[in-house]
Amino acid sequence: MIKDFYDKANRGSLHKNSHNTPIELFFEPQEDPIIESADKVRIFEVLSNLIDNAIKFSSGETIVISTTKLQNNDNKINHIKDKDLKDGERDIAEKKDQLVLTAIKDKGEGIDTEIMPRIFNKFVTKSDQGTGLGLYIAKNIVEAHDGQIWAQNNKNEKGATFSFSLPLNK
Repeated sequence: MIKDFYDKANRGSLHKNSHNTPIELFFEPQEDPIIESADKVRIFEVLSNLIDNAIKFSSGETIVISTTKLQNNDNKINHIKDKDLKDGERDIAEKKDQLVLTAIKDKGEGIDTEIMPRIFNKFVTKSDQGTGLGLYIAKNIVEAHDGQIWAQNNKNEKGATFSFSLPLNK
């Protein structure tokens, strides 16, 4: 999959500062393979969207993709705030022992502060390419797998990191 994105990125069709500068996609694999029980097609759609966006906004810089297995401390229930729900929060990783964290980090322009609070809503974009639906769809897919997705601008360097976690089913 990474090779497909690498080939696509270096054809110049995705990144907006197309100077025929090759984009390097770097995958940081773990020593042991991680096997996740999830809808392969849908998770590929999430990865595809996040990597496409990283390529589009990377300005020809390296993109780092990493996957890590994490232990959920003390088997606690994780809560997230959701203003659309009546009670204001919901349980999303109820009593899961382990999580798989995937992160896509670019060194592009970062996320505009104006859209950051709405980044996963429908039709939110600062790009002249795309509809602003990709991150909304990615969020729905991740949440349908009892996971979480978030974005942040990188600290002490340019660019942004989009991450998502999924419960690791045994």
